[in-house]
Amino acid sequence: MRAISIAAILCVAGGAAPAASTNLTAQGAVDINLTDGAGGAIDAGVVDAFDDGGSVMLLNWRAATYNGFYETAHELTLHNADGGFVRSLATFTGTAFKSFVRKCGNDVYFGLDADIYRVSCSAPGAPVAVATLGNAYDLQFDPAGGAFAVANPGWAGNHIYAVDLTGANSHTVVVANAGAYSAELAVDSTGSIYYGTYNLGPNELRTFSAAQVAAAVAGGTALAWTDGTHLTDLASGAGGIECDADGNVVFTLNDFGNPGQLCVIESGAVYTGTYQYDRLSYANYFTTCVDAVGDVTDYGSLADAAFTAGGATLSAVPEPATALLLAAGIAAAPRRRRRTH
Repeated sequence: MRAISIAAILCVAGGAAPAASTNLTAQGAVDINLTDGAGGAIDAGVVDAFDDGGSVMLLNWRAATYNGFYETAHELTLHNADGGFVRSLATFTGTAFKSFVRKCGNDVYFGLDADIYRVSCSAPGAPVAVATLGNAYDLQFDPAGGAFAVANPGWAGNHIYAVDLTGANSHTVVVANAGAYSAELAVDSTGSIYYGTYNLGPNELRTFSAAQVAAAVAGGTALAWTDGTHLTDLASGAGGIECDADGNVVFTLNDFGNPGQLCVIESGAVYTGTYQYDRLSYANYFTTCVDAVGDVTDYGSLADAAFTAGGATLSAVPEPATALLLAAGIAAAPRRRRRTH
């Protein structure tokens, strides 16, 4: 298993950068090892970061064992910002595929095949199945705690859903036909949804306002992809995406002909050209989940950390004391995290 170092990502792997503002700069990196309860190194799977009263904490939802292509055991663990083990939250045995992990309040939600589970972060017990949604790829929450997911049930179409977490599975399509393949979605502090397509052809990033989302949920009529506001064309298919606390939109890009990229649309920046964003780094691997805590563009204060995950390590890019940026990458997409299509 190959660990992705963000020190390598910061070396441009080829391709011209888009015309964009230049007030963001790539940062240096150090490796952070995720460890188990015995101090041994473990793989990073899909990872979520959160602010725990001023301390950055990490959730790691990983495949613990494989049988060839198939994941045969899984574990959800909590770590501090340097990768140190805090506690195990859940374990599963059996052939299945992990998808996402997200924290909302004191609860952690994670996906395994078509099922979405909940477990307490501070006092874990047996995980509770709270929803079923076929081929759910990502889950996010709005400021009021409403849940939204990207999923492709029955391989019949990739849609964005308002998700019912009561167990009744009364899910509502909010945005229909959002690209051919699944990617992550983001929800900002107003409740607006951001999503970038992952197609084999042209790709773009659009946003759907909180008012549009609320109307679609209340009225039961899905938005079309073109109802969203076009933010930018994308040089490759979207992977992960996150809106930080200050309105910056951070995302990763992948395709089979170009290096993976970590990019940002900086709040208030003026961009020119086809691609309305800054490229922060490159990787010769697929990049997947992205998370942010604080303002990822505020470089005026002391360094904290930004993470990229792959293999058994997390690599940290220094950021300000108020910010953390997390991006996960994989050397072979099907083995680490199944893309729904």
